[in-house]
Amino acid sequence: MIRMEQSIVIDRPREEVFAFIANPENETQWQADLVEAKLTSTGDVAVGARGRDLRRFMGRPIETIWEVTEFQPNHKIAFRVIKGPIPFAASFAFEPVKNGTKIVFNARAE
Repeated sequence: MIRMEQSIVIDRPREEVFAFIANPENETQWQADLVEAKLTSTGDVAVGARGRDLRRFMGRPIETIWEVTEFQPNHKIAFRVIKGPIPFAASFAFEPVKNGTKIVFNARAE
């Protein structure tokens, strides 16, 4: 099993950072290899919501279908890949800190 953890502090309030990260349409603004990201289920992002990402990897398109597995507004969002070349699960946790919001990203893959 592969595990990864990364964190960053963003100079913005937690509510603003969470809203930005939790919106799939914003993903292309912070993921360099991502060409398109969208919610494919109806309604808002919540547990059970599904989406689609399209990436370019070594010149080839890679499609990933994901599902939200945990959604705690302003605190945590987690998802798992249900279709794609690399099955994995990941989460973003949001912590208020002196200089804004700390995001902790955790992922694990088989």
